[in-house]
Amino acid sequence: MLLAAAERNVVAEASTGGTTLSAEERQALLASNTASLKRSEMLGMFIVTTGGGLGLLSFGPICSRIGRRKAFLIYHIGGVISALLVFQVVKGYDALLFMLPIFGFLTLGMHAGYAIYFPELYPTRLRGTGTGFCFNAGRLIAAPILFSMGWMQSSLGLTLTQAASYLSLLYLLAIVSLIFAPETMGKDLPE
Repeated sequence: MLLAAAERNVVAEASTGGTTLSAEERQALLASNTASLKRSEMLGMFIVTTGGGLGLLSFGPICSRIGRRKAFLIYHIGGVISALLVFQVVKGYDALLFMLPIFGFLTLGMHAGYAIYFPELYPTRLRGTGTGFCFNAGRLIAAPILFSMGWMQSSLGLTLTQAASYLSLLYLLAIVSLIFAPETMGKDLPE
């Protein structure tokens, strides 16, 4: 994301005066700025990860205060909104620097909740198996979705930001699934 913004900035600076660059000129320009673009990419990853770490640390206390379902609801609603903002609305480098930690907080932070919530769903004799199943079933379901990103770009002609925006709508499916999720806060673990 930050890399794309940095690339746009590099190309925009070279395209002043209303001239547009050919594909070859654009590639040469980006190649000559590889080090700067790589720094922007790494900075973006660091900022998202830092926000995600803060989100992970915050999820437990939020769960304890308002409950598991409400915490997941806040993170999922925030995840879809922040993803759509990052992929569709925010265009400038500085704006991305502001949005990326929020994006990381909301999209990565919810993963701490699975370690809290899944064990509370199963009785003692099934707790390890049930929790393991939930974690790994999620991975198996997510794998084809990652491949759909490439398919959406190659077959449907979508840009990376359009494909990412469509896939971020999966948070809405997660919000619907919360209707069926029991609240476990303050309840004893199932025997």
